[in-house]
Amino acid sequence: MLDNVADSEGTPLSLRERQLLKLASSGFTDTAIGNRLGISEATVKTYWRRIRMKLGKNSRTELVAHVLKEEMDRAMADVQANAHRQHPDNETLFCQMLIEHSPEAVLIVLPDTTVFMANDKAGDLFGWGPEDLVGKPISDLLPRRYRPDHAEHVKGFFEHPRTKEMGDHFATFGLHRSGKEIPVAANLSVLGTGERMVALCTVRAMTLLK
Repeated sequence: MLDNVADSEGTPLSLRERQLLKLASSGFTDTAIGNRLGISEATVKTYWRRIRMKLGKNSRTELVAHVLKEEMDRAMADVQANAHRQHPDNETLFCQMLIEHSPEAVLIVLPDTTVFMANDKAGDLFGWGPEDLVGKPISDLLPRRYRPDHAEHVKGFFEHPRTKEMGDHFATFGLHRSGKEIPVAANLSVLGTGERMVALCTVRAMTLLK
C-alpha cells in the first residue's frame, strides 16, 4: 500500500524506504528495523534522512502519519467512488455505504459538531458501539485539553471546507471510553454543499514512535 508514496515533486520512495516506514508504523525501533531488514542501525538512520528529504517531514511520528494519511485518502477515494456509483441521488444511502465499506474508522459529522453516522471500526477504536456515537458531540472523543478551541475549529472548517489533516504533524490524540488517550492519524474532508454539508472524518490508530 506504500508503493505510490512520493514527495510533492513526485520522487518515489525506494523499496527499502517503504519497508522502513511500514515497520516503523508497526512500532519497530531503529534497532529492530535494522535486525528485520538485515542492515546496521547507522544505515537505518541514513534511510530516515533520505525519507525526510523526500517527504519534507521531521519527526518519525509525522513521517509515518503522512504515509498513513496517503493510504487512508486512497482507500476512501475508492470507497466514495463506488458508493456514488451505486447511490448517486440518495445521500443517506451514500453515507451508509461509505462508512460500512471503509477500511478505516469513519465518523460523519454535522455542522453542529454532532456525529451523524459512525461505523463499527470507529466504535471499536473509541470503545463505544457505533449507535452510541450517533448524536454525541465529536469533542467528546477528544482529550479535554483540546475541547475549548474545538468548536471554533469545526466552525472554521465548515465555513472554509477543505481536506484537512488533524493535529500539528498529521497526528493527534483521541479519547477512548475508558479515559485512555489514543494516538491517531486523522483527516477531514467535506461531503455535500451548503446546508447539506457534512464532514467525513477518517481515523487510524497509531503506534507512538520514538
